[in-house]
Amino acid sequence: MKRINLIFQIMIVLMTGFNIAKAQEDNNKLKLSGELLTDQRFLLEDPNNWAWKENRLTLKLDKKITDISKFHSKIWLRNIGLPQINTSANLYNKGIIDPYNLDIREAYVQLFG
Repeated sequence: MKRINLIFQIMIVLMTGFNIAKAQEDNNKLKLSGELLTDQRFLLEDPNNWAWKENRLTLKLDKKITDISKFHSKIWLRNIGLPQINTSANLYNKGIIDPYNLDIREAYVQLFG
C-alpha cells in the first residue's frame, strides 16, 4: 500500500511539474530535468544476498525569476531496499520501517549584480 502511495505521489509531482512548465512563457520557462539512478549490489559468495539496493530519482528545477535573479533546486526521491523489520526493536529506526524518503538537496535564489 505504501508503494502505491509513493508511486501516486511521484506521478502527481511529475504531472504538476510538467503542467507548470507548459504554462510558462517561452523565454521564462521552468526548466525541469533530472536523472534516474539505480544501484544494485550483490554478494558473489553463498548466500547470494543483496548487499545494497538503491533507486533514486533526482529532479532539478530552474526558473529565471527576473533579469537579475534565478531559482534553482534539486530534490531526491529515494528508495533504499525493502523494509527489514525482524523484531520490535527495529521499530525505532525510520530507515528500517519506511525505506522511502524525499530529500531537498538544494534550494536557493541566485542574484546577479
